[in-house]
Amino acid sequence: MYDKWINELKADKIIKVGLIKGRHELPVDEYIWDKVEEGSLSEILPTAKNHALQWLNSKEFTELHLYPTGFGGYMTAFHWAWNNYKNKSGKKLIIHDHDKTTETYYGTTIE
Repeated sequence: MYDKWINELKADKIIKVGLIKGRHELPVDEYIWDKVEEGSLSEILPTAKNHALQWLNSKEFTELHLYPTGFGGYMTAFHWAWNNYKNKSGKKLIIHDHDKTTETYYGTTIE
């Protein structure tokens, strides 16, 4: 029993997330944002940055797979949050972009 518990602690915790819910069907478990807020980018970005950073700090993971959904402002906010994420030591970010030619996702590891 003890060995099983130790192995679970050591196991990679991989989460798959979409940037914004409802924009595209994605192979994810959850989304960072439920919707795009109304307003100008200068109004949205400060709140979006804070939301993304809070979201990162609330999750337990060793590897984060992010599926962007075509809204550059929220991707910018997430990028800022990742760079300011206090606990990212040793954690991987893999961004998956949709490849229209193959109809699959291509992942790129961000270091």
